[in-house]
Amino acid sequence: MLHPALAPPGLTEWITGFAEEAVARGDVVIYPSGIGRSWNDGRGGRTTVAEWLDADDLGYISGAVKTVAADYPGRPLYIVGMSSGGMLAMRILCQSQESGFGGLEIAGAATVVSSLPGRLVQDCEPQAYSDLLMIYGDDDWILPSSGGDIFFLDFLFGNILSRDETVEAFRKINGCEPDPITLRLNRNEDGSVRNQAFFDDCESQKFVEVMTLENAGHTWPGEPQWLAWLTWRGGVSDEVDATNYILDWMDASKARKQKKGVPE
Repeated sequence: MLHPALAPPGLTEWITGFAEEAVARGDVVIYPSGIGRSWNDGRGGRTTVAEWLDADDLGYISGAVKTVAADYPGRPLYIVGMSSGGMLAMRILCQSQESGFGGLEIAGAATVVSSLPGRLVQDCEPQAYSDLLMIYGDDDWILPSSGGDIFFLDFLFGNILSRDETVEAFRKINGCEPDPITLRLNRNEDGSVRNQAFFDDCESQKFVEVMTLENAGHTWPGEPQWLAWLTWRGGVSDEVDATNYILDWMDASKARKQKKGVPE
């Protein structure tokens, strides 16, 4: 689990409850901590402490994963990240051939309010294909789904692709047909609408899913709304609980692998 910028692992776990729920399901969770509560996520421009120090976050995370994986042989590896942590997850997918993940198959990645850094798209060459889930809020002012240059207090914090450009990049990487199955759901009938697109006809035999939550900001779906307002990150959708949704998605991914005869 890769934390967002400025939110260390303990705070991220308090917000999401991800490790608690995952462990209850029998999963093993690693919570790396980035230098200065930040990641060298690939945006460039020295936008974070980790980028200023040129931190080898890919090597750091791959080393941590290999150490833990040695005690749990055969377990599939999933990378989950929010915001900058999600961008780092995408960077790991793109640069897995050169990041120290050699020999470790990444079964899948799930990102929340994250897009692919613009400078990575030309050289995104995964060592193997992975299932991918991307969750966005359509009212995210911190990392807007429209992409482009990211400014905060007149400082440039790098450049990201838009949601649609990010989806298109990974659709092409996985060789998916361009016409997904789409759904529009409103479980609570209160305006917390979710729009989903499923790309399941892919040459890679992987599964790419995109969820966009209406009226949601730069938030983890299901986190306390008061906390999101207190930190100026916008609305929280109650249409879906991201923690349980991601874990259910991981279980479905594992089941597809077993059905194809690929052992966990």
